[in-house]
Amino acid sequence: GGGTITFGAAGDVNLYRVSATRLQTDDNFTCDTVKVTPYTTAARPAAATVGAGTMYYDTTLSKPGFSDGTVWKDAAGTTI
Repeated sequence: GGGTITFGAAGDVNLYRVSATRLQTDDNFTCDTVKVTPYTTAARPAAATVGAGTMYYDTTLSKPGFSDGTVWKDAAGTTI
């Protein structure tokens, strides 16, 4: 399990984290993909500003970046 994200003013759609790699809506539709905001390396926000756990797609490097609350890292843990 995990947290819930609600979309819409009246809670039209709830998105649940059902495992480390799966999200599910309240109608039991399982999503295997999630689109995150793309940025170039130069245009991405500061890792400290967005906070730990934030992810974006780096269009310059063609890979995701993850904030540890201080710097951006790739999936291998290398600072990007």
